[in-house]
Amino acid sequence: MFHVEGTELPLCWNSPKNWEFAYIKYEWGHVMSRNQNAASCHSLENLGLYSARCNQHIQTSLDVPELMQYGGIIAQRVSIVLTNRRKLFASQAWQEAVSALREISPNNSSKPNPLRGSA
Repeated sequence: MFHVEGTELPLCWNSPKNWEFAYIKYEWGHVMSRNQNAASCHSLENLGLYSARCNQHIQTSLDVPELMQYGGIIAQRVSIVLTNRRKLFASQAWQEAVSALREISPNNSSKPNPLRGSA
């Protein structure tokens, strides 16, 4: 298990199938859950990397801002992460990265494409 510095309890950990890893194996998740926001959840800015157990056991089908209601260290960590995401999305580096991705992204797929329609 992995701890965020300054916490007594783990905030992220691997699934049992990856328990032996000495690092977190991340998976893609949604800041605003697919369960609650199906029509609008497929944007690049709504994607995030989560540990398997954070995604499946802490967030479950909640929107990330809803986790703030738990208070304590979870609310503190969510606040820090959301602030960092806002700074990232406002940066020139982010705009350039998204532009570069859009240039190579296929636009003829019927599957949701997070690169289409995101700012």
